[in-house]
Amino acid sequence: MFFRYHMNKRHALRFFGNIMVINGEDANSNTEEGQLTRSVPFRNQMTELGVTYQFNLLPFIGGVPRYAFGPYLFAGAAYLAHNPEGELFDTWYELEPLQTEGVGYNTNTFAIPYGIGINYSLGRSLINIGVELSHRFTFTGRLDDVRDIHSEALTELASGSGRLGGAVKRQLILSAPSVL
Repeated sequence: MFFRYHMNKRHALRFFGNIMVINGEDANSNTEEGQLTRSVPFRNQMTELGVTYQFNLLPFIGGVPRYAFGPYLFAGAAYLAHNPEGELFDTWYELEPLQTEGVGYNTNTFAIPYGIGINYSLGRSLINIGVELSHRFTFTGRLDDVRDIHSEALTELASGSGRLGGAVKRQLILSAPSVL
């Protein structure tokens, strides 16, 4: 969802909010032997709020046929909240509380969205359609929380032993429905 304010034919500000999901699985890797051995799937639902500055490469005014087509570049700043999860034996676990890499981290961070796009104004209406290619530079390496996870950590998780196994047991107890 976004709101775009066109300051003039060349400059615009866009205020936006996104909900996105990223996921991956080491088993799908064909390049890293360590990833195949580790075999950790993850997913992460993220919420992003931000603002970008847009520079139109050609003058663009919605509803004016002469300026109906407009390629643009954009960059900005965003707040990103995320919560990585890992799957073990068909059950998904929040990874940050487990500290799978032995350290805690903040699940709130900042990002720099940037990219290119094309706007097209539909006739004399104020309705525009567009296509955009964007990328995010984030200030965290913990979006998947499996960067440095070791096989010892997986063994602890699978067996229910050690620091990580105990943490999973506590998480299961806390998330179990209570019976009266």
